[in-house]
Amino acid sequence: MYEELDRRLVNVLQIDPRASWAKVGKILGVSPTTVAHRWQRLVDDGIAWITACPNLNQQMRPSLRLTVIPRVFPKSSKHYVRTP
Repeated sequence: MYEELDRRLVNVLQIDPRASWAKVGKILGVSPTTVAHRWQRLVDDGIAWITACPNLNQQMRPSLRLTVIPRVFPKSSKHYVRTP
């Protein structure tokens, strides 16, 4: 079952995809280990992943792509539809 902490974790990574687990943990009020385990569960379940795509000047730009399954994240899916 996915919880509010998972939604908040995804939100933090959308804002700062390169943040360390220590920084994310501090923002969320949990340990870096908890953050890493929660993220790994989202990845293992195929809910979220991080992909980097190089641009023309050979720099890397991080991006977060989230596949929202409405029955899993009903509130988030409504939010993401409204948010560009």
